[in-house]
Amino acid sequence: VDLRVLRPRLELLGVPFQIGVGASQNIGTGLIVPGATALFDDRNQRPISPLSVQLTSAFPGVATVTSPLVIPISATSATTAQITGAAPGFTTISASAADMDGVTSNSIT
Repeated sequence: VDLRVLRPRLELLGVPFQIGVGASQNIGTGLIVPGATALFDDRNQRPISPLSVQLTSAFPGVATVTSPLVIPISATSATTAQITGAAPGFTTISASAADMDGVTSNSIT
């Protein structure tokens, strides 16, 4: 019997590569389980209870992000967070949640 434990991880959705000072954009998170079989599509995971996801900006002086973001029961993602440019520079956005592998975005200018 082949038994594998697959740990779910978060993915960031809609994070821009660039955001202007004072500009805002909606972003979100979803759940994936790398290595899941076709029967359990890895991009189609749903929590069995509301999942609170903490979003943080590495440099909030450059861009802020609203947090937490909640993925509702049986939803595959949530896109109700917002990133807002605060000053010129570079930052990244990170997402974390209990019992999940987190994720960090590419650099945002």
